[in-house]
Amino acid sequence: MFKIAPAPEFTHKVPVLVPVDGGHREEVLSVRYRVIPSEQMEAFDGRNTEEFKVYLRSIVVSLNDLVDAADKPVAYTDQVREVVFDLPYARLAIARAYSAALTKARLGN
Repeated sequence: MFKIAPAPEFTHKVPVLVPVDGGHREEVLSVRYRVIPSEQMEAFDGRNTEEFKVYLRSIVVSLNDLVDAADKPVAYTDQVREVVFDLPYARLAIARAYSAALTKARLGN
């Protein structure tokens, strides 16, 4: 049976490759997403950073499993969201994970 939800949301663990000297370190971010209509997704231009952030704000409900440089937990706020969205590698990882989740769901249906 297929459930029709009026405002579908889901949470995925998102691997983020953080640049470090000589390579990358993988860190994991838990992202709560909302599903937006395809027409709304297609309206965004991913090449424009500010428009890309608008897109991310439309699909991201919250970011979890955040810590500061001293490994102390950081609560999710709009300000924290913007700090994360300012990081190109985080933006791309969040968007790719959302797209992959929807694509996999489409392939399975």
